[in-house]
Amino acid sequence: MGVLFREDVFVMDLEIKDIGDLGEKIAGQYLKDKGYSILSNHYTTRWGEIDLVVQDQEEIVFVEVKSRSNQQFGMPTESITEQKLNRLIKTIHCYLQEKCFNEASYRIDVISIIFSSVTPPAIQHLKNITPFPELNYPKNYDQDSHCTVNSQG
Repeated sequence: MGVLFREDVFVMDLEIKDIGDLGEKIAGQYLKDKGYSILSNHYTTRWGEIDLVVQDQEEIVFVEVKSRSNQQFGMPTESITEQKLNRLIKTIHCYLQEKCFNEASYRIDVISIIFSSVTPPAIQHLKNITPFPELNYPKNYDQDSHCTVNSQG
């Protein structure tokens, strides 16, 4: 499958950020292996970050990657709160505006990765986790001024 997992990497010894970075690399390779095209990674605005932006045929897919070294604190997907989702949606709107994808079909996927010290990572891909609601910005809100971008890719 081409997953970036090395048996000599002891996931339990990695820092939390390293686990997240490794999870994003594995998720990116997983999606490439499934035929997706990577458009961007770590797209950041003042609202937050989109881990991966990929294309699945004609659809733009915004991927939130959640990685854990164990299930002690629940499944990785359980950490996606309504507040996190709202920030993600605002960031997605900035991406769509910046890239002129206003008419594109898009969705949010979540890739959950659970690492183990004895087996390859378990990968779960949840597609289209939520319909896109219209964001209700306050009156006199200038969306353009809040879409300052810092992205890689």
